[in-house]
Amino acid sequence: MPSARKRLTAAAVAPLLLFAVGCSDDSGNSGNNADGKSGSPTTSATTGSSTSAPGSPQASGSGTPAPSGSGTSRPSDGKGSPAKTLNAAQLGAAFVVAADLPSPGWRVTTPEVEEPDVSTVDKPACQPIMDLMGGGGATHTSVAHISGELTPPGAAKSQYAFSLASYQPGAAEKLLKDAKAALPSCGTFRYGTPSLTYHVTPLPTPNAGDESIAFKVSSDFGLSARMTTTRAGYVIVQGASQNADQELPPGVHKAQTDKVTAAQRG
Repeated sequence: MPSARKRLTAAAVAPLLLFAVGCSDDSGNSGNNADGKSGSPTTSATTGSSTSAPGSPQASGSGTPAPSGSGTSRPSDGKGSPAKTLNAAQLGAAFVVAADLPSPGWRVTTPEVEEPDVSTVDKPACQPIMDLMGGGGATHTSVAHISGELTPPGAAKSQYAFSLASYQPGAAEKLLKDAKAALPSCGTFRYGTPSLTYHVTPLPTPNAGDESIAFKVSSDFGLSARMTTTRAGYVIVQGASQNADQELPPGVHKAQTDKVTAAQRG
């Protein structure tokens, strides 16, 4: 799978937004096949084959496995269970595979590590929304950020994507709180070089994880996506649908949220 950030050269925007305007074709480029077993890991078209382990994210465009480690142990996540800040390798292990999903026939790519995007928007009050979509950014820094794509049964190409971003204690909660507060007054803002206009519409709040928000986003470069964002402990789980009128199946979003929650308590 080509790196999400290499699919659109007009600007370096959030990987989930790039997914929405340029999905991969799934012609053998899926990191996990329909029976949930790992296939060949994906790489950028500019590199050779990767040697990353099944379920581990690879550095975007480099074919290099993400660094391993134990993660940072942290206090309770508020539900009585120990939580920890996951590193990129641990996020990769917590990314769903086909066998985790509630129905057979899904295809899931091997997730890639995404570099932080620290560009700013023209309205400072709207920065949390872009930081949220970017897996951390100019004013809310993540520890690690990965993303991957999902193809539903019978579909020819990807229609959904997940982004997982881990944060230090309290930071994920603050980011979601700031983004939720910004949504009502950030219907339109500009971002990037060259500057692109984004339009954001809040949607009813989903019941998932510790807390959630949802919204539609569109832009002047053809983007139209639906974002479902959930905080699970110290991780922000963000699901995107390339069709703004098509919701990511709740069971699929729950499967990803549950797997991330379990990883932080393991």
